[in-house]
Amino acid sequence: MKILSIFLIIGLLITGCARNETMNSPIVRGEHNGVINHGHSITETANNRPHEIRRSDEVIMDQNEALKFLEDTISLPDSDMRFMLGETSDDDPSAYLWYRFYIYKNDICIMNKGFDVIAFTDGTICEGRREVLSCRTFADPGDMMSPDEALKKYKQKSGDDRDFFYAFNQNYYYLSKSNECVLTYMYRYDCGKVLENYTLLINAITGEEFGGWPDAID
Repeated sequence: MKILSIFLIIGLLITGCARNETMNSPIVRGEHNGVINHGHSITETANNRPHEIRRSDEVIMDQNEALKFLEDTISLPDSDMRFMLGETSDDDPSAYLWYRFYIYKNDICIMNKGFDVIAFTDGTICEGRREVLSCRTFADPGDMMSPDEALKKYKQKSGDDRDFFYAFNQNYYYLSKSNECVLTYMYRYDCGKVLENYTLLINAITGEEFGGWPDAID
């Protein structure tokens, strides 16, 4: 049996775009027991990281400084957008210390596009994929169904009678080919059998299936 890795999306259920938790997240500082930023030097990294946006000798020490570094690096195209911290490697001192930020538009997270600020003892790197910054087509939250209505419509169209439960707040999902952000709801089917458990994304406006994946495949 081959277990599929879905840590990114499941992690988002808990941290990445959970608005209430993210807004109240504690300050994560870069110094622990006298070790700054997990003790790694920027010289340990390659100079041709594929999604690197900026490299600086500026040293940052907490998530507020990381956010300022990101905001100084990337200008968001609209006044109703902002960056918010989603995840950090603070509890893994063997890794580089990074802070992952997501873009929120009108307090709705673009869940699949994040920007990392990586903190070293002697510098900082910002990396991410800029294409999301060019998105100008965002689904209108005013057109959304309720999670129950969207799930009901999905079941009517698909004939899928599994007992899904609503797992997550609405989020934008960026589609690079069409350069648009679609509003989605996330649902889970969990019957206690890893080969049958399933995560489902539904378009929050049309009620159509947007995507999905099993926890594991045989």
